[in-house]
Amino acid sequence: MLKDKVYWILMPIFLLSAVLLFFYLPEGQKLYSFLVVLIFWVVYPIVKFLTRSKID
Repeated sequence: MLKDKVYWILMPIFLLSAVLLFFYLPEGQKLYSFLVVLIFWVVYPIVKFLTRSKID
């Protein structure tokens, strides 16, 4: 079993959306795709905290 399941569940979703946004956004807005990475690092600790609090 993977050590950190939450990371491996969330990472492909956010990575795929970041790559798709990078390629499909117009030239002046491509940097907005990196916001997806920042959102991932906000969502990941929240989900990890919520799953740990359910276990305890």
